[in-house]
Amino acid sequence: MTDPTAGFSDLSPLELAVGAPLGAASAAPEPALAPGRSLPEALADALVPALARPPALVAFSGGRDSSLLLAAAVDAARRHGLPAPIAVTYRNAAAPAAEESRWQELVLAHLGVDDWVRIDGGEELDFLGPVAESARARHGVLYPPNGHFVARVSEPARGGTLILGIGGDELLGSWRWTRRADQLARRARPSLGG
Repeated sequence: MTDPTAGFSDLSPLELAVGAPLGAASAAPEPALAPGRSLPEALADALVPALARPPALVAFSGGRDSSLLLAAAVDAARRHGLPAPIAVTYRNAAAPAAEESRWQELVLAHLGVDDWVRIDGGEELDFLGPVAESARARHGVLYPPNGHFVARVSEPARGGTLILGIGGDELLGSWRWTRRADQLARRARPSLGG
């Protein structure tokens, strides 16, 4: 097996500390939302620089946030004539309750995504597992605490780009119909209170 933290060597000390690449310093940020532009358009357009460095993989669990990110990447690639993004999913055999292949397949079919990399694993991503310990020994303590997860899903993106969302659950979790959507998707049990 290759060194699971090898991709971290390209990160700056600051990027290592925050556990994520921060982008090129020379790239001038565009306005967050220009007049007449929708939020989905702004998100899709923000992904264009990453999609322009193929292979562009999108970390995809099948949840709301990763599905939104993948949909935006697909839209941007199609609108700008760029190579289609590739979905990459880490499947943990040690957590069978987290199995969501059928739901993931539905999302991918709806988006028309043909390339899907599935990485099967188990307990190696535990906070004290071999991947985390290798990253800690090489770089020190990383933030966020699950930053070592990136090592496994970034391997297929070597030479390209890995797109992943941070904070999507917090952003989308406050939607007032979230519980109802979870019930309809059989991710939560109905309750008397709604």
